[in-house]
Amino acid sequence: MRKSILKNVFCFIMSLLILGLTTSGVKVKAYTDYQEIKSNYIEMRIFEYGFNGSAAINQATGDKYRLIYGYDLGEETSFTTIRIDDSDAILQVEAEVIQNPKNNGNNKENTTVYKIGNIEVTQRLQVVNNPATGREDTVKYTYIVKNNDNRAHKAGIRLLLDTMLGHEDGAPFRVPGVGPVQSEMNFVGNQIPEYYQVFENLENAEKMAQGTLKGSGATTPDRFAIAYWRNAANTYWDYDIDTSKSITSDSAALIWWNPVTIEAGQTKEFSTYYGVGTVSGNSEISVTGPARLEINSETGTWETFTVTAYINNKTGTTMTNVPVEIVLPEGLVLAEGESKSKVIESINDGQVGQASWLVQATQAGTFEYRVQSGNLSAKRSIEVPELPKGYVSQPQSKIETNSSPGEAGYYTEDVKATITAVNNIKYDEGVDPESITDKLRQNLYQSMCVLGVDPESITDKPGIKEIHYVINGQEKVVSGDKAEFVIDTEGTNKIKYWSVSEDGVKEAEKELEVKIDKEGPIIKINNEARDYTVNEDFVIDVEVTDKASGVKSTTITYDGKEVKNKDVIDLINTIGKHELKVVAEDNVGHKSEKVFEVNVVAGVTRVVLNKHQMLLEVGAEGQLIATVYPEDAKNKEVTWESSNPSVATVENGKIKALAVGETIITVRTKEGGYTDTCKVVVEDNSKALPVTGSNLNYLIPFGALMMLGAAIILKKRKPEID
Repeated sequence: MRKSILKNVFCFIMSLLILGLTTSGVKVKAYTDYQEIKSNYIEMRIFEYGFNGSAAINQATGDKYRLIYGYDLGEETSFTTIRIDDSDAILQVEAEVIQNPKNNGNNKENTTVYKIGNIEVTQRLQVVNNPATGREDTVKYTYIVKNNDNRAHKAGIRLLLDTMLGHEDGAPFRVPGVGPVQSEMNFVGNQIPEYYQVFENLENAEKMAQGTLKGSGATTPDRFAIAYWRNAANTYWDYDIDTSKSITSDSAALIWWNPVTIEAGQTKEFSTYYGVGTVSGNSEISVTGPARLEINSETGTWETFTVTAYINNKTGTTMTNVPVEIVLPEGLVLAEGESKSKVIESINDGQVGQASWLVQATQAGTFEYRVQSGNLSAKRSIEVPELPKGYVSQPQSKIETNSSPGEAGYYTEDVKATITAVNNIKYDEGVDPESITDKLRQNLYQSMCVLGVDPESITDKPGIKEIHYVINGQEKVVSGDKAEFVIDTEGTNKIKYWSVSEDGVKEAEKELEVKIDKEGPIIKINNEARDYTVNEDFVIDVEVTDKASGVKSTTITYDGKEVKNKDVIDLINTIGKHELKVVAEDNVGHKSEKVFEVNVVAGVTRVVLNKHQMLLEVGAEGQLIATVYPEDAKNKEVTWESSNPSVATVENGKIKALAVGETIITVRTKEGGYTDTCKVVVEDNSKALPVTGSNLNYLIPFGALMMLGAAIILKKRKPEID
């Protein structure tokens, strides 16, 4: 499968290059020519414009396998973006090349120089000693940004590496403290690991690469991401991670150094490593860590380092709660907050689980440590160099708490913490006084030390000026060598702390997480607090949360019988009071309980009106009475309705006749919707009587009818005349 950044974003740019229309005048040609830097263990090819790829060399066979996609294909799939102020550019595509790739000296270093405006960028690629293996089998990528302008600019670098192990273009990753990574993942700030590893196959570490992000001269990035290459390669700088996106068809590593201000005439360097990785052990258990420890140039002390153990499950079944332990010799100690023993919760058959530790050196030498799980063990060695000779202030602090966390790693009450610090000054009585003249003038103790006075007899040595600590983003400064404070916030409290010596040397920042869970889970029952009828279904609606250690278990019972959330309870034939009870437990053992009363009442079965026919004159009123059954029904509310409100209206059973005609009055129960009706006929208030005939249907006024009757009577009484 061939790949190219000519897709999408770069199509137009590269077409201009092909036509020779760019301001740099550089023409594109097939990437068949290349420079090469190498050792006995690794080769890197640098093609035109600085595109590059690397391969490892198997010492046993002499065979090579790819570490980066473009090694033997000459394609531009790994590239570098520079952000200057608010503008982005691909160095290998859009920048002016003022020095083509050039090997320096012994063919272990290659530089390419680019120019964008008044900013000059040097890409320096060096085969160097690998901190992970102790051999010359890694490449140090360095970008040197020089501001040749007469004003300050902000500049940052994004490096995209198209990872490929052997024949696997979708090479999976492993990250200390995280485990295997086969989908996109983002790391920022303190999440950024010391290193990452790339494999041809997660179940086999025979072919692997390792990138170093921290220590050993690397510039710690502001962001690191594992990404799907085909998406990432179509972006310049910004890239949104999709954690559901698989990388197993095409993986990449992205490294960002955010823009920093570079004053006029100044330079800024950004460095990282990528090369061969290694583990020690066997097919069932192995361990990885640096082969040589580096000295922090700012503090004069050794860097901390990460040790990772891998357990390969070959049992034929899933392994659970797998214990793993690290055993350290004198001269190596666990970093503060680390635990000697760790547990891998689950490893599926044929898969690999991992556990990591942060370790510190306390003295120089070569030390062998091991990791073990059951009857399996693996060993590895590390070389710790001597610290520089001469005067070095080495403020060191430690933090202690008044109690220990439980098995889940949480404290169950407020934590009283104490930070203490000492200045572990390093002396060398044989040092040339001229090399520390300024120090001697400033410090009587050092002067006397160089003159041969026993250091232990001197009390005037630089001590600790102050202790700094940051809890959840709030910084405090305490004068002296001791600071006490209370941590009382539930959840994960992130603490940073460091000390400063009296002669101004700042200790490297340390970090600690204190997890506190003082209360049980919060239970919320969302059901309405009201009476329920036998005609209803009761749906259990419960929410349980715990902002600290998390919810371990939830038990819901209805009248003592265990049920589940969202279960539907049939209330037929259950008149009376019932108990819904929720008991929840968090991961540190705190329990919470909440009870909800479900009062079930009789349901409505019918409604009956006292009249079903009613005759009213216009302007008259009538009253209907509705009886809801059964008599003990809780909800006896009803509504009234007239089918012809222009004839008669109804309100609360009272009927008001408005016009001649007919209407149907309906009563309806609110519960169940049961109904009954009454027919209402409204007459004219003149009391007219209906007269009907074969073709007649009209009213004769009652008065006229009476007159007609009187006339008939008078006529009958009139005497006859002969």
